[in-house]
Amino acid sequence: MGPSRSPQAGVKRSSSNDPLTVTAGDIMYRDFVSAGPKASVIDLLRLFHSHRMRAIPIVNDDDELLGIVTDADLFLKKRGLPHSREKAPALFGEFVNSRDLGGRADLGTTSAHDVMSNRVVTIEEDLTTPEIALLMCDRHLHTVPVMRGRKVVGVARRYDVLAQIFGIEDAAPLAAAAG
Repeated sequence: MGPSRSPQAGVKRSSSNDPLTVTAGDIMYRDFVSAGPKASVIDLLRLFHSHRMRAIPIVNDDDELLGIVTDADLFLKKRGLPHSREKAPALFGEFVNSRDLGGRADLGTTSAHDVMSNRVVTIEEDLTTPEIALLMCDRHLHTVPVMRGRKVVGVARRYDVLAQIFGIEDAAPLAAAAG
């Protein structure tokens, strides 16, 4: 499996002082982690943990987006529950307990393709920071793939958007706290 990484690392900070004109292309995280559809859930869990990500784009060999797996997807799909971001806390509290999450027998054979959502909210590089913030709030998203055509070129993360809006130069403390 192995993660794919963009050749450009990190987040490019915009030189603009006006957060209203900063775009996804300016703030996207370019050193993102992705996985192929055959990656196991164990592989995904390792990537979530080691890279402190909340979502992992699932891509083909040409970095074209096939789907996405979020940390919430793994909790709910492991139990065969329908996934809805709006209902996830209620479902998690009512139906899933620590005993339910303990079974790991099938995690090595369950693939990213089996658990990914193929209805992915994506954005283009020219979407502005306020538009990204509204989308993330409306859809309860923490990470959104940034696309150039059919290829993933980065991810917009909630804490990078917040850092730009509030003028925080180094988003690393926000990223560490968000994991």
